[in-house]
Amino acid sequence: MLKYDIILSYASEQRPYVEQVAKMLQEKGLKIFYDCHQEIELWGKNLDRELWEVFVSDARCFVLFVSKEYKEKEYTQLQYSALINNIMSNTSCSDTVPIILPVLMDNSQIPLGINKQKYIAATNHTPAELTEMIIKKLEME
Repeated sequence: MLKYDIILSYASEQRPYVEQVAKMLQEKGLKIFYDCHQEIELWGKNLDRELWEVFVSDARCFVLFVSKEYKEKEYTQLQYSALINNIMSNTSCSDTVPIILPVLMDNSQIPLGINKQKYIAATNHTPAELTEMIIKKLEME
């Protein structure tokens, strides 16, 4: 059994947009990892270790809100490294490879490792529209 349906990875500068998506996904009954919702759970713990564990965990889907800030921050880079490690360790078992959904928040480049994947531009979609797209994608998989 998976601990999370969806893990949201973002830089704090994108929190207003991501917060709306997180709330709507949770209202739909999905189990999500959104750091603001896990504040008490994470309190007092070593964030390097805890975030690494979350991002190599058995999650069905990872939504990466890529931005200039995302590519510069220590914790988002830790999350991304753990996710790439997760993907690389599961390549022989295609049924366990998580769904990666990049969402471009600005005009940044998608990071290496997922740069060949189709992304969605947040500037073209409201948080509600993006939430519905995420749900439809999960239903397809």
